[in-house]
Amino acid sequence: MSVEVKLDSRFYSGIDQAIALRELYSREAVILHITQHVDERTERALRRICASIG
Repeated sequence: MSVEVKLDSRFYSGIDQAIALRELYSREAVILHITQHVDERTERALRRICASIG
């Protein structure tokens, strides 16, 4: 498993690396974004992404 921690970055930052690790190397990847505030639009987008990948 690979874990990446990001502080105050865009929600999509690092997703490409996580997908590559999963698809190319069959490794699970976790991206942990630490933010002070998440707007409603970003929250909806993250929910859709999570729902689409299971």
